[in-house]
Amino acid sequence: MDPLESVLLFFATLGVGLVSALLGLGGGIFLVPLLLLWQGLPPREAAALGLVCTLATSGAGSVALDRAALADLPVVVTLELSAVVGSSLGAGLLAGLLPAGLVVSLFALVVAWASWRMFGKARRMTPRLASLEIPEYTPQNMGLGMLGTLGAGLASGLLGIGGGPIKVSVMTEVVRLPLKVALANSNLMVGITAATAAAIYYQGGWLRLGLLAPCAAGISLGAYAGGRLAPRANNRLLAFGFSGVLLLLALRLAWKGIELSA
Repeated sequence: MDPLESVLLFFATLGVGLVSALLGLGGGIFLVPLLLLWQGLPPREAAALGLVCTLATSGAGSVALDRAALADLPVVVTLELSAVVGSSLGAGLLAGLLPAGLVVSLFALVVAWASWRMFGKARRMTPRLASLEIPEYTPQNMGLGMLGTLGAGLASGLLGIGGGPIKVSVMTEVVRLPLKVALANSNLMVGITAATAAAIYYQGGWLRLGLLAPCAAGISLGAYAGGRLAPRANNRLLAFGFSGVLLLLALRLAWKGIELSA
């Protein structure tokens, strides 16, 4: 890769990291399409690099977020246990058994539903809920929450993403966590989930090391900046933004599913 292209890739991933940390995503849902369309990487190589950079996003964003004490560590540990199991199954088993077009199309439906629910939640938010304060809460339905993060792990292993969209939706809609807590939790969780699948892709020889440096550097710096900005962000605007990101992701996945099924 020539120096100019490396610089462009650095700044592109800087923006990916910033947005991803603010929305509690791992970055793979933005980075993998970028690598597929711009760099022309094969899907497995794009997925492998996206998962490794998800680790950088999660680590840098979590360092900043933890200073505001937003993450609920007992919930993170409980829900991430099933996510790791799902990630292992997705990357190591199901990726070779299920038709890729079917898996991606089903995931698109799930993400579209989550986008609709999050949009409705944002519209119902009062000024009090949209303030900077985090209301009192008690985690609920942890069993169902673990089932949901199992699905997020499967998506991570199959699609090369951190599973952040599903995890945030599960934590807000099922476990009943405040949005900012769910976003902070997701920043921690997506890195662990991605590490499991990334190790499997690395063993298969699908990681393009020459692109790793500019991607990891840019996405780490962007994620740290996003993590520092997150505590001062408006909950209602975050919810609307997250809903839009989910909708775009659903559309991209639906088109990819059609392509794979053709």
